[in-house]
Amino acid sequence: MLLRPLILRLPRAIAAALTVAFKGNRLPPAQFSLSGVPVEGSARCAKTPWVAEPAFAGSIVIRGRSLRPDRAALSFGYDREPTPRLELKAPGSRPSAHDWSFWATSMYVPGPGCYGVQIDTRDKTDIVIFEATT
Repeated sequence: MLLRPLILRLPRAIAAALTVAFKGNRLPPAQFSLSGVPVEGSARCAKTPWVAEPAFAGSIVIRGRSLRPDRAALSFGYDREPTPRLELKAPGSRPSAHDWSFWATSMYVPGPGCYGVQIDTRDKTDIVIFEATT
């Protein structure tokens, strides 16, 4: 399944806001500006929250890369040095049946261009395509 968010903006405060809207089967491209996103090493470090609905329990593996010919890998940071593969685990039991799992991570974007992020769980794979602009 291909997921295409409407807009992913990273304002100067670097708080990511994701708005998803469906209009028939067509969605505008997902874009966010690298303007104001801090540089760490040779990449922009964008705060990227991930969430899992209360009914989901299990492993989540996230990885991504550029869709340009260089196919540069995205890196992700969460409790350790950036890595090209982010592994998360949603617990099987929560204090409340309404509790969502949440991970505050970072995605290291090498620069402007189109990228694909693959999100794997035991039962399915989702892909998000986005464009980072200057």
